Amino acid sequence: MRMRQVMIAAVMVMAISFTPLAHAQDPINKAGRGAVNLLTGWLEIFKQVHMGKQDPNPFQGLGMGLVRGTSLTVIRTGTGAYELLTFPVAYPNGFASPYPGMELPDYAWQPVPRAISHDPGVE
Repeated sequence: MRMRQVMIAAVMVMAISFTPLAHAQDPINKAGRGAVNLLTGWLEIFKQVHMGKQDPNPFQGLGMGLVRGTSLTVIRTGTGAYELLTFPVAYPNGFASPYPGMELPDYAWQPVPRAISHDPGVE
């Protein structure tokens, strides 16, 4: 009976001690998101141009959409390459994705969350 209690206690201590090693982002998700963003980062150009056409002044919106789309393509593709190359190195606990800090969704085809929308008409 005593040995069983010791074994249960040992398992519980091991489970608790390994908990800090669990990260918010596992390497497979990080590598997958990095590969997808590396290959599809160029979609930001079309997405931002489309969002710019919805501006009250569509010509200005198209120009700003093209500039914003080009810069976000560089950012998303570069971050995708970084994530793909560093996928074995986990992010710190509580840090799931670098994209919300840059006010971007995880993938180019996802809609921009309302809280970080660039559209002045969206609150």
